[in-house]
Formats: sequence, C-alpha cells, structure tokens
Amino acid sequence: MTSQWWYYTKFSEQLGLNKQSKCLGQYLLELALVEYWMVKYPPVLQAAAAVYLGTKLFKKDYSGLPSEIPVDSQEMKSCAKQMLILMQYASKHPLSAVREKFAKPQYDEVSMIRIS
Repeated sequence: MTSQWWYYTKFSEQLGLNKQSKCLGQYLLELALVEYWMVKYPPVLQAAAAVYLGTKLFKKDYSGLPSEIPVDSQEMKSCAKQMLILMQYASKHPLSAVREKFAKPQYDEVSMIRIS
C-alpha cells in the first residue's frame, strides 16, 4: 500500500508547491496520522487534501491535481475539512510532538497558524 507521504511528495513536486505550502501539508498529514478516525480517508485522498489546503490557506493558485489522479473533489474537500478541524484543535491535543516540531523555523512555524 502506498503511503500518504509518497502521494504528497509526488503531488507537491508536480504542482511546484513552495516551502511554506509543503510544510503545512506535511503538518496536516502528520496530525492525521495520530487520529484513528482519519483512516476512513485513503492515502491518496489525504495527500490531495493536504495539497489543496496548503495552497488555499496561503492563497496560492490551486490549479488542481493532475487529471490522471482518481480523486473525487467532494471527497477531497470533506477530508480537507476534517484536516482543518485537526489543525484548529491541535493546540489542545494531549500529543504535542507534531505541533512542537512544526513550530520550528525550519518548518516555517506552520503549527503557529491560527484559523478562525
């Protein structure tokens, strides 16, 4: 089985994401790893949602995923919504290692981003 990270790396390279968008997507994927209920979303869908959010939150042009990737846009947006919820509540989550890791400058401090 191919992992979320494999798909995410492939998609972010194909779309030419900048460092900040890549770091945010990686953060979202790592947050999703510790939540059991996120397993309902296949790895390709989680990766697509992370790319989508990484571009939308920084107001970058989201031109969509390459057409050969079989991802339903409604399912992707549903997964993205769940990832946003994870991000909003990350500061209250008892497992703080991911949040602390992505608060470092080398990850553009993406865990410090607040969404209202």
